[in-house]
Parts: sequence; C-alpha cells; structure tokens
Amino acid sequence: MKFWKHTLITAAAFIGISSSVLYTSCVKDSCERLHCKNGAVCNDEVCQCKTGYEGTECELMIANRYVGNYDGSTKCNEMAPNIDSAIVIRKGVDKIAFRIYAMGVDTNTYTVTVDATSGRFSDPATGVIVDVIDEADRITIREQTTVNGKASICTFIGSKRN
Repeated sequence: MKFWKHTLITAAAFIGISSSVLYTSCVKDSCERLHCKNGAVCNDEVCQCKTGYEGTECELMIANRYVGNYDGSTKCNEMAPNIDSAIVIRKGVDKIAFRIYAMGVDTNTYTVTVDATSGRFSDPATGVIVDVIDEADRITIREQTTVNGKASICTFIGSKRN
C-alpha cells in the first residue's frame, strides 16, 4: 500500500511541476492586455493609432485637446502684439477649425488637418500651422501668408479659458 501511495504522490507531483513549467514557458501574446480602439493595431505591446487619435489604446481624439476659447495676443512680423482671442472647434477626427478675433473683430477662419507623423495641425494651402505648447491649456497658431511676393507671419499665443 505504501508503494502505491508514494507512486501516486510522485506521479501527481511530476504532473503538477510539468504542467506548471509548460504553462509558464508558453509565449504570451504581447498585445493580449491592450485593447486598441478606433481601428488601431497592436504591434510589440504598442497600439499603432490611426491618424487623429492618441493615447495608450488610441482612445483619445487629438482634436479634442485643442477645442475651447483662448485669450492671448497676436504678433505679426515686427509689429507690436495685439490683445486677441481665438475659438477652436472640432471639425472631425483629424480636423479643427479656428477663428481669431483681432481686437474683437472676426478675422479669418481656418480649418486645419493633423499630420500623422508630427501630430501638428496644418493647411499647406494657406500656410497655417497650429502647435500646442505646455499641455492643452496653451496654444500657438502661426499663419504664414504671401501677399505681393512678401511673406507675412502672424502668431497667436493664447491660454485656454476655464
């Protein structure tokens, strides 16, 4: 009887240890714990986001960081800065529109598209570039235009209203 008892205990221990070794040595899918959203694809434990999305699982629209009202100033070329405000609205997954109010007067409205590589918004046709500085509460909008062969660069820098 002792022989069978020791044999069964030894066999059970062997099966338990073997199962444990086999289970822990299996190659696990590195993307199993990630739940990539919005059409993103997991590659080497990182979600590769589609244009217009960001975040660990591509759950955030980049355009939403910019949406809001901003108070600040605009400086064109070598002229003195003017106190201005800007409104930024989302026009799509990868598009925002903004309007700058120079001294309370509605000026131009632009719609810009995010660049998938740099994460910055721009419109090559108008030369407008939008950057975010110091998180989402500050914004810089650069407008570069050419009139009669002369380049003009205007920059609005503003802080988001609470």
